[in-house]
Amino acid sequence: MGSWVSGPGSVGTAVSCRGRMLTPFVAMAAALALFTAVVAAGWMDRLDLQVTRTLQARPSALLDRAGEALLLLGSVEAMSAFVLAVAAIVWRGYGAGAAGLVIAGYLAALVVELGVKLMLSHAGPPVEFNRYARIRPPSGDLDLHNSYPSGHAVRVAYLAVVVNWLVAARALRTAAAALVVVVCLGRVYMGAHWLSDVAGGVLLGFACALAVLALNTRARRSRTISGR
Repeated sequence: MGSWVSGPGSVGTAVSCRGRMLTPFVAMAAALALFTAVVAAGWMDRLDLQVTRTLQARPSALLDRAGEALLLLGSVEAMSAFVLAVAAIVWRGYGAGAAGLVIAGYLAALVVELGVKLMLSHAGPPVEFNRYARIRPPSGDLDLHNSYPSGHAVRVAYLAVVVNWLVAARALRTAAAALVVVVCLGRVYMGAHWLSDVAGGVLLGFACALAVLALNTRARRSRTISGR
């Protein structure tokens, strides 16, 4: 695939490409800031409650077990392992600098998520909505008393964008996008988060991933994993 850093003769092209790649990041960051303000104002509260009640209208043991599986899949432990695996692929195809950006973007997403949760007072669903997952990862015991944004949504959204960049196979790209939807719905169904929590998490994950692509001057090139 070649080195991640472009040669001197392609500096102008790289800068131009980076500028174009920054536009989606700026738009996503602005959308995140606006949506966070909406959530902080309480304008999502009624919709959040309605959506949770709708998803839990017909609970079942099967859905509960699926929710537990998604809890584990989207945990910090599991997603960190996935990101490291993806970074290894990026290292091979684009170089150490690009791999470092993938890891740095992921860590930045986790830090911003934690910071917003500490600063924004936004309680999660009350106990009557909690489906009580029997199997929880160690990170599941961390309770910051505020649920916005959803960490699960942040992590799977970030990974989905990076995978979309790397993978040419449509089936894998579709699966990554579907995982975002399923994990987010699962978190709401299990009573762990509101709709607004997972929506904000997706926006944050997308923003951090788009920042990584904007900084990677080779992001516009052919994907590392080919397929049909």
